[in-house]
Amino acid sequence: MVSRKALIIGSPDETIPGVNVDVENLKNYLKSAIGGFWYEHEITVLESPLRSVVKNEISTLRFKDYSFVLFAGHGYHSVERKRTMLHINKLEEMDSLDLRIGASKHSLILDCCRKPQSERRIAKAYMESYSMDSSLGQKPNPIECRKYFDGAISACEDGLVVMNACAINETAGEDELNGGYYTSSLIDAASEWVKGTLSQIDLNTQYATFSTKDCHEAAAVQVNQLSGGRQNPNFESPRTERKFPFAVVA
Repeated sequence: MVSRKALIIGSPDETIPGVNVDVENLKNYLKSAIGGFWYEHEITVLESPLRSVVKNEISTLRFKDYSFVLFAGHGYHSVERKRTMLHINKLEEMDSLDLRIGASKHSLILDCCRKPQSERRIAKAYMESYSMDSSLGQKPNPIECRKYFDGAISACEDGLVVMNACAINETAGEDELNGGYYTSSLIDAASEWVKGTLSQIDLNTQYATFSTKDCHEAAAVQVNQLSGGRQNPNFESPRTERKFPFAVVA
C-alpha cells in the first residue's frame, strides 16, 4: 500500500477570493475516484498559515511514498534569488524552493503570479555601484588570466577530478531557460566569486583562482535547493591539497 500526504495551502485576500474556491475544488477532486480517491486524513488544508507551520507540515512529507502540494495565492519571481517567492500570509513570505521538499515521489503546483520583481531595488543598485567603485572598474586581462590558470594547473599533482551533476540513482534536472541545474549553478557560483574577488583585490599586483572543488561546493547547495533535495552533485579527486582551478582573475 502506498502512503500518501497532500498539503493544500491557500492564502486568499480581497483581491483573490477565488483561492478559496481553488482549495475546495482541489480537495474534492483528490477525494473523488478520478482524483485517486484520497482519504480525508491524508489531506491537510492550511489557510494563510504561519511559515513555521508550513515548514513543519513539509517536514512530514518525506516519510510518505508520495506527496502532493498546492499553493494558491499571491507570488512573484524574485530578480535577486531567481526563483518564485510566495505570500504565505499578510506578513510573511516563503521561498517556493521550500515546497519542493517532500517524498521521494512528489508533485508541486504553484498557482500564483510570477512576474519579476526586485526585493531590494535601491539596495541592489547601491551595492552594484559600491562593488564597481571598490574594484576601480577592474576587468580581468585575458592574457594574464590564461597565464595564471596555466600556473595553477602546473602546481597541481597528477590526478583525476570528476564532477558529477548528481549521485548514483538520481536524475539531473534542467529548465528550458537556464539549462542544466548543475552547469548553470557552477557558472553562477563562479560569477559570484569573480564579482566578490574583484571588489577585494588590486589586479595590478594580485591574482586569484577559484578551485573546482570550491566552485562545486558552492554550486551543489543551489542544485540541492532547486531539486528539492533530490539531486546531490558529488566530487571525486585525489587526496591532495591543491585542486584544479575553475575560475581565475588576473
